[in-house]
Amino acid sequence: MNSKSNYYFMYRINSDEPKYLDKKPFITNTFNNKILGQYITSNWFKCLISKKDNIEINVMNESNIVLNYKYSNAYIKKVFDELDVDKSINKIVNIDNNKIFGLTFGCYSLNSSCKQYYITLPNFILQEN
Repeated sequence: MNSKSNYYFMYRINSDEPKYLDKKPFITNTFNNKILGQYITSNWFKCLISKKDNIEINVMNESNIVLNYKYSNAYIKKVFDELDVDKSINKIVNIDNNKIFGLTFGCYSLNSSCKQYYITLPNFILQEN
């Protein structure tokens, strides 16, 4: 991994085509041989999902995938069942000793009978070699 590379976010909901956000690289910083990447505003990425979805995420540099994780619908349902309306929570997963990924899960209400669920603000930490 190279701290001077640009890192990009790619995601797939269920078996849909992957969506590659190549126009907006992560903002990165290097600290203690770790690359920290984040989207700093939900204007960069916010995606509506349902409790039944499976989500696959990738962090890529210019040439390959450097981080991959799959959220099961059981995990997503559990997160949203614990989340109040108009609240969000950043959930961190340790992928291995050298890779950490975070994603914010949120919920808002259109009216008293309809909740909308979303993901936003991806972030990561990679250990440099």
